[in-house]
Amino acid sequence: YEGVRCNGDEKITEIAWSDAKNLQTIPSELGEFTELTRLVLSSNDFTGTIPSTLASLTALTELRLDKNALTGTLPSVLSSLTKLRVFQVHENQLRGSIPSEYGDWTDLRTFSVHSNNLTEKLATEFGRWKKLSSFDVFGNSLEGTLPEEYGDWESIETFFVEKNSLEGPIPLSYENWAKINNANF
Repeated sequence: YEGVRCNGDEKITEIAWSDAKNLQTIPSELGEFTELTRLVLSSNDFTGTIPSTLASLTALTELRLDKNALTGTLPSVLSSLTKLRVFQVHENQLRGSIPSEYGDWTDLRTFSVHSNNLTEKLATEFGRWKKLSSFDVFGNSLEGTLPEEYGDWESIETFFVEKNSLEGPIPLSYENWAKINNANF
């Protein structure tokens, strides 16, 4: 099938669908493909919520659900995806908080949730993302101050937090970002 890859044991390891006109929502049955390392469902106009069954995809290193019309909240059970390196759900209609449990994604490189309706504070637990290179929460309704703990990010290159309701000074710890080349506060 187009957009589907298998390993030598004929287990599905990658699904990359765009323009999947025959589907309206993300099938919860995708959670049964436990060998998946990559799930890319960008630009499909999917509606509905992110299925919590995706939490069983513990081999997943890349989850891209961006540029759809997804609603609801970010499921905290996705914290089980501890091998995740890329998490992109930007340009949807997601609301609520970003679960602090996502701090368990210690291999994360890219975190993009921009252009949603996310609220509440940024979790200090995300300071554990030592390998993070891109952080994009632009265009939500996030509140509070920027966490001091983010100054521990050793590989951060891009940091976008503008167009939120954040307040207070930029933490001095952010001066430790040796690789930063683009930041918008």
